[in-house]
Amino acid sequence: MDDCWEWIGSRDKNGYGRFFFEGLQRRATHASLIMFKGERVADGLCARHACDNPPCVNPAHLLVGTRKQNTADAVGRRRHAHGEKHGRAKITEDDVREMRRRYATASASELALEFGISKTQVYYIALGRSWRHVDAA
Repeated sequence: MDDCWEWIGSRDKNGYGRFFFEGLQRRATHASLIMFKGERVADGLCARHACDNPPCVNPAHLLVGTRKQNTADAVGRRRHAHGEKHGRAKITEDDVREMRRRYATASASELALEFGISKTQVYYIALGRSWRHVDAA
């Protein structure tokens, strides 16, 4: 019962199993929770994966929780959009390393202008308050 049970039917763009039931599209994880645990996913809640595998429908890997808990899971497992993978990122991890390297000799204004970000963001990057996941190279 430890292995993932991969949904072999239709999946959405994020890999979660989907199917139609009574004219509505349903998540396979929700059906698994109902069939095997007798748990319904109420409005405002979601099915969370302990295995971090979207197509998995193994009820031993699923639990009902809030969207906040699900987001905390994603952040803890580094599956959320962050850094240069974020859709609105203006700089890359290499830019961050370069800014941190040059911060001792260049002004925040100069770096902000060069990299197209705000002076405040340069400070946050230099002090390690943002882009914390980027190591010094």
